[in-house]
Amino acid sequence: MQRKNTQYLSPGELMKKLNMLVGYDVRSLIPSYYHALLEDQVESHLLRPSASLIISCDLFVLPPALPKMINGSPRDPLSFAHYDPDNNLWGDFDEMRSFYDDEGGLTLEFTLIAPASVIERQDWIGNKLRELGKNASSKQGLQWHRLGFDVVDFRFQSGIVRTALSDSPFGLSRRRLLNGMLNEVHLIGDMSTSLEYAEVMNRNIQEHEPYLVIEIRSSTPLQELYPNV
Repeated sequence: MQRKNTQYLSPGELMKKLNMLVGYDVRSLIPSYYHALLEDQVESHLLRPSASLIISCDLFVLPPALPKMINGSPRDPLSFAHYDPDNNLWGDFDEMRSFYDDEGGLTLEFTLIAPASVIERQDWIGNKLRELGKNASSKQGLQWHRLGFDVVDFRFQSGIVRTALSDSPFGLSRRRLLNGMLNEVHLIGDMSTSLEYAEVMNRNIQEHEPYLVIEIRSSTPLQELYPNV
């Protein structure tokens, strides 16, 4: 029997194939929102408590902006064709903009970065991840500004912010890995550290694995919105 030729991808080609746009959203930037919710836990949850803003794709950390009102009632996102209610993501940029109020908020783009072993899982998690971004299309003619990388579980719960710090070996490894690597909006500054951090989380919190890297980009530079950041 003749063996089939197997095509192997270089690491660069593999990573390029696994960078997948999963959608957009407009998030509220009420400065004290997260700190007000966890005012007694900031020191135990934030690896960089002095961060000017806390940016994340986690809805608990960074909630959606206000929708437009129609006849005194907020618009229903489920009436839109490209809305993902599980993760509050929009596959179509213009559809998203028509839903949200024009005042305030930060327009964000989310891109999933994950190893092939995660995307190819033959279980409900793998199926869910393959569905992500199926309806997402790139917005042409808009300049995006990278804010950094978040690391989230498959429910999009942040493993950077929503996991309590501790003095256990796992907690110390998190501190060592991210020491000096978090930027002013509490995101990881480079992709390689983000992928390494995701692996640390997978090994230690298996009930939440797989952890995924999400690149977050903004349509507006943060310095333009918040000069002190």
